[in-house]
Amino acid sequence: MEYEKKDNEIKLFANKYKTTDRHPDMTGRGKVNGKDIKASAWANVDRNNNKWLKISIKDDVDETSGGMPQ
Repeated sequence: MEYEKKDNEIKLFANKYKTTDRHPDMTGRGKVNGKDIKASAWANVDRNNNKWLKISIKDDVDETSGGMPQ
């Protein structure tokens, strides 16, 4: 049985394929306002040693169908 995504929830996991600083620290998928999305996050520290996250989201498309949304 496939996991059903809950609306307005994103799950991020450590990116085990990260090889450079440009790759996200965490990646995952979720659903926002009923739309499936992919998310990536980068952990950062500012000059005052405060930790913060940069998060990027984009439509979750089926890459096997030439990038067309599901």
